[in-house]
Amino acid sequence: MVANLTHGKKGFEDSWEKMIPLGEKAQELKTFFLKSIDDDTEAFNKVMDCFGMPKKTPEDKAKRSEAIQEATKNATIVPLTVLRRTQKIFELAEIAAISGNQNSVSDAGVSAVMARACAEGAYYNVIINLGSIKDENFVTRTKTEADKLLSESYKKSENISKIIMKALEK
Repeated sequence: MVANLTHGKKGFEDSWEKMIPLGEKAQELKTFFLKSIDDDTEAFNKVMDCFGMPKKTPEDKAKRSEAIQEATKNATIVPLTVLRRTQKIFELAEIAAISGNQNSVSDAGVSAVMARACAEGAYYNVIINLGSIKDENFVTRTKTEADKLLSESYKKSENISKIIMKALEK
């Protein structure tokens, strides 16, 4: 929104070149995040399907357990990927807050708030899934990455909030 309200507007000519790629990247991210909703649902459904597998024999039980583990790993990767991609939103929100039309600076702030909520939600889904995964290496690697990304999200969100509040005080 900020890109559209800045590019081509009188008085913001110095920012026009930044706004074209910003708007394009924002649209790409929107497409990614919308698709991720379906990907998450599909991954969850695959986990649930695995719980319906036969468990009459020891072989059945082993096969079912392995399938549940693999499906749960996949169901963890989906929100982890979302968490990774939220970092790009913060970059775009900061550019919009600094270089965008200051009459729409609040929209840049809202994007950062929504990115933080997205990051937290994705993090929660990663962590809850990790509790069911037996592969300790996968759990450790994934949790370490998720913790780092969430921490970075908080820092970036706070930074953008400061930029927005300063702009609103003018």
